Amino acid sequence: MQLQLGHVLAGLAVRRRKPQRQSFVDRLLRLRIAQADQCRFAWLWRLAGEDFERYPRTFAADCERLAAEGVDDYFVLSPGGGWRSKCWPPERYGGLHRELARRTGLRGVVSYAPGERDLAEAVRRAAGAPEPAVVDIEVAQLMALVRRARFLVAGDSGPLHLAGAFGTPVIGLYGPTPPERNGPFNEADVVVRNARPEETTFHRGAEYSPSMLSVTVEQVVAAVERRLGTLA
Repeated sequence: MQLQLGHVLAGLAVRRRKPQRQSFVDRLLRLRIAQADQCRFAWLWRLAGEDFERYPRTFAADCERLAAEGVDDYFVLSPGGGWRSKCWPPERYGGLHRELARRTGLRGVVSYAPGERDLAEAVRRAAGAPEPAVVDIEVAQLMALVRRARFLVAGDSGPLHLAGAFGTPVIGLYGPTPPERNGPFNEADVVVRNARPEETTFHRGAEYSPSMLSVTVEQVVAAVERRLGTLA
């Protein structure tokens, strides 16, 4: 299930701003695949092979579970991204969490994909006090998590597009991949990118890229404030 959803979410990254180059999402919506009222991503759930009839009940149960764990009023940091070269280092996410927690008074939650637990724990250690929550969740719970979040900060990844589909404010961190093609679908969302044109690439690099390393915590905090209007 998680692997299937990952493939579908990867497809959502294909976004074209030029009218003659229509996005993957636009093409699907024109085909009227999205039908359900409760979730603008109902078609994604079906494409991922899940029985959509179970979704409303599953979503409500997952919201209750997250609230019971103290995850109630929060923002989400999603440090993963498949390729290391399009990820932001965990130390930066940790510094970001400290500043956002201080300025917003909210609790941060670190989400991660299978095999990324060490990455999430590295963010938690780097954040110090107050520590973000690191929750081990399945796909349905991820949907509940991002839908209820105040905002999400992530690189070019599935959770970023999933949050955008639910209308959650998104701050996208981009380096080698172009936001004109892979960026958030909602025009109100904010992208942070310092990459030069010649640094744009879809090569799956195994190390942090210079363009991602050039993104500063201060830039991201400013982007969050710009997207929300205030951090108070």
